[in-house]
Amino acid sequence: GKNVAVQSGSTALQALENDPISSKVKKVEYENNVLALSDLKIGRADAVIMDEIVARYQISQEKNEYRLLDDALSQEVYVIGFKKGNIALKDKVENALQQMNQDGSSSNISTKWFGEDILLKD
Repeated sequence: GKNVAVQSGSTALQALENDPISSKVKKVEYENNVLALSDLKIGRADAVIMDEIVARYQISQEKNEYRLLDDALSQEVYVIGFKKGNIALKDKVENALQQMNQDGSSSNISTKWFGEDILLKD
């Protein structure tokens, strides 16, 4: 019976619609996550379902306004796409990312934007 805000056309909306919890909440769609979070802040929404990376960024910008739950409705994988056959660019990007992981700059960027180091590194 709670009002759950979600961005229209998003993967968060798909995840909500594919989860059994969708029958227990009132889904309210928004044009974007900023509007959804605004309604959460003023009490028109009880929760917002959104991408974890976006949520972590918002939390880092407005400390003590929001709380991120450990629960997830789905898992998403992010990738970098390259034009087929462009091995040189792929290798440059992979090398840059490896170097950033080794020198700690990727951790610093993550902490700056998300409040903590959330990167998966192999």
